[in-house]
Amino acid sequence: MVRIKYDDLEALSREINERQYELSCCLCSTDDTMRHLKDAWHSELSQSYIERYDAIRPEILKMDLLLMEMASCLEALSTTLRELKSL
Repeated sequence: MVRIKYDDLEALSREINERQYELSCCLCSTDDTMRHLKDAWHSELSQSYIERYDAIRPEILKMDLLLMEMASCLEALSTTLRELKSL
């Protein structure tokens, strides 16, 4: 049987919360940046830039999905830690 110290759970919980916050900031920043780039490219830049954006858009969406999956995993881990702490 493995014994886990409550202080270790607290430290891990704080670390997860910090990572969730950082990831949330990253997602917001990525969304804002991509929205700005899309608006700028469609209003100010040439057709070749628009085509390049459209070409990389699937990769950007994959990255966004990966970040959202990471956020979901962190949330699940945080929930598990809360349950462990309540035992």
